Amino acid sequence: MKLPVEEANLFFKLMWGLQFFINQQCQILPGIKSANEYADLPVTEKLKVRDKLWKSPNLIDAYAEKNPTVCQLRNWI
Repeated sequence: MKLPVEEANLFFKLMWGLQFFINQQCQILPGIKSANEYADLPVTEKLKVRDKLWKSPNLIDAYAEKNPTVCQLRNWI
């Protein structure tokens, strides 16, 4: 899928927020204090959290409950 620049930026903002939330809930990468800090991590580190996301899609629902404005994520996954 190829998104326009604005939508791609929004996608990554939402995805890093979701993955940061998952990391907070599961403590996969301890010590990460913000979504921006998470976004700056090497891909190899973020893959650990992404893999947890794919194994536990229910975490998307938990994130959406706490952040109702992220319903767009459902359209991209």
